[in-house]
Amino acid sequence: MKRIILPVFVGLMATGTAFVTQSFKTQESAIVDGYLFDNSDPQNPKCENTFISCSTVPTAFACQDGSGNVLREIDGTSCPVSLYRP
Repeated sequence: MKRIILPVFVGLMATGTAFVTQSFKTQESAIVDGYLFDNSDPQNPKCENTFISCSTVPTAFACQDGSGNVLREIDGTSCPVSLYRP
């Protein structure tokens, strides 16, 4: 019985470690700079880089600057998608 339990336990630990490692790699690649949508000039709205690290992985908390403005992901010349706190 002991000969079976130890190899099974080691195999399960290795599998669990692989899943956790892969999860961390996915989350690291989802970190992007947050952009602030500035529409003070309606004729020329723009997105300004805040250099604040945000995540594209959905969480319960929005990524915000110090003033409470929700930061967004840049997409070409616009920033339509809200980001999340890493």
